[in-house]
Amino acid sequence: MNMKLNMKMSRFLGVFFLLFIFLSLSLAPVFAIKPLPQIVVGAKLKEYKPPTRPNCDINVPKQYATIQAAIDSASNGDTICVGKGTYNEDVSINKSVQLSGRGARKTIINGQDPNAQGTVSILVDNVTLEGFLINGVSTNLTQVAVAINGSDSGSVSEANIRYNQVVAGNGGIALRTVRVQNSIIQNNILEGNNSPYVAAEGGLDGVGSTDNSFISNTFIGTVSPNDRQDTGITLDAATPYSLVKQNLFNTIGGLILVASNSTSTVNANNFNSSILIKVATTWGASLNAENNWWGDLDPSDNVQGDVDYTPFATSPFAEN
Repeated sequence: MNMKLNMKMSRFLGVFFLLFIFLSLSLAPVFAIKPLPQIVVGAKLKEYKPPTRPNCDINVPKQYATIQAAIDSASNGDTICVGKGTYNEDVSINKSVQLSGRGARKTIINGQDPNAQGTVSILVDNVTLEGFLINGVSTNLTQVAVAINGSDSGSVSEANIRYNQVVAGNGGIALRTVRVQNSIIQNNILEGNNSPYVAAEGGLDGVGSTDNSFISNTFIGTVSPNDRQDTGITLDAATPYSLVKQNLFNTIGGLILVASNSTSTVNANNFNSSILIKVATTWGASLNAENNWWGDLDPSDNVQGDVDYTPFATSPFAEN
């Protein structure tokens, strides 16, 4: 009797165990860890959505014929919406506003004065610039298409430059930040034009720049040195705590990136240029440049100075 009972119990436990294993395997996908999202590099201007009409405080050209006139009449915190068309003017943003175009293929600002600080100059904190094609006119490194400039009294902070195409004048610079902190340059196409730099960031006369980010931008065009030895660079990341992430570098000529500090991070970028030296450090700085695609499977000859390039991507990241 006891033997039969034990046999029945063993069979029951065996069936129960098999059922438990079956249910565990069936339910496993519900609790599985989701795969990490794919890394995609470069700008995607098609994602841009301009402000809706109720969110616009000032409209150009409906209320003002020029962008500068709208800025002059604005109050801090206003959103200035600029309609489709071409605006032949230099723009100085001296108020904390959001300046929004209809998109880089629809709203165009053509710089006029090669001696101006920039086609668009940002001089105060908390400015957003988005949705424009901005053309520089300079023929040297003194003028840029987009300039973010602090002053002797202090830095500019919280600038947000996004969803623009910024084109350097022949021999000029697309974008430069001087004395700028906590600002984000994201989702832009930055185009060199025989430029000493495509983009550059730095301090001046004791007023520094720090904590600025270049994220998901596309760098294109040509880079050419001029009579200064520190030129011919796509991105001069000279400020501490810079983040350079998920950018696409497709420029022709010159170095791609130079860092002169040990606190910047350069990760998850595609360095597609055919030039040999792609990232360099100066002044004895060390640089975290891990997890980038270098154009081949041996990045050791693509760096100069103390650059930590391992681990590195073994194939290009997907591109916008």
